[in-house]
Amino acid sequence: MKIIVYLITLSTVFLISCSPSVNFMKYSEDNYPPTNSVEVLRSKPVEKEFIELGELSLQVKKGIFSNQEEAVLKLKEKAKEIGADAIIILGEESEGSVIVPIGQLYTSVDKRFIKAIAIKYKN
Repeated sequence: MKIIVYLITLSTVFLISCSPSVNFMKYSEDNYPPTNSVEVLRSKPVEKEFIELGELSLQVKKGIFSNQEEAVLKLKEKAKEIGADAIIILGEESEGSVIVPIGQLYTSVDKRFIKAIAIKYKN
């Protein structure tokens, strides 16, 4: 019985720790209503004036995203919530790796993040 409770607890902790969440570092105290669509850009737009709302980052974990497109979809979801009109993809960044204990075993987890800047177009 104790083994079953242990396995259920371990599975729950694993699933919670694997669920991806987008971090948002605001550049100002301004708030905007959510938007319905968000453009994905690879560089700053030159034809439109904009303000930078802040930096979005998402840890890319093995087994969670099969490709970068899925990670970008998560960034877009968060950008919609904060009222952004577009995100400028900055790329992936590595912060090394950490050793994580899982019961009696240990595993190495890469700390890689995909980062973007959320922007709002000026009218």
